[in-house]
Amino acid sequence: MTGEEARHRLEPLIGRELGTGDWSTLSIERITMFGKAVTQSGEAVPAMLLLSLIPGLTATIKLPVDPPRTTVNYGLDMCRLVTPAREGDRIRARTTLLGIEDGGGWLQVKRRVILENEAGESLLEAETLTRLFW
Repeated sequence: MTGEEARHRLEPLIGRELGTGDWSTLSIERITMFGKAVTQSGEAVPAMLLLSLIPGLTATIKLPVDPPRTTVNYGLDMCRLVTPAREGDRIRARTTLLGIEDGGGWLQVKRRVILENEAGESLLEAETLTRLFW
């Protein structure tokens, strides 16, 4: 598959939800490993920990194109902490395709990623940029 073929497949999906990822639990061990030990049960989870989980939580949400040769996390256009997460929360990612940019040798995908808990509350919203090379 070429970048142009991928662009033609992805263009009709702009503005549509791509899916949700698997649930993951915010355990005290994970929080402690991140270097921000929680001293009391129920203390808020660090926002940077949530942000660092985005690649893993979105890994199961596949784009409907052949896998690229290389994928590069190009950064964020926006990131907002909406509601604090708590130790023990089960969270998952929900993604929406916002746009694509054809750079000639690469295709850049912009997605809205919402990390949500089981109550359906948005915890973090980010617009991610990923460059795909075929």
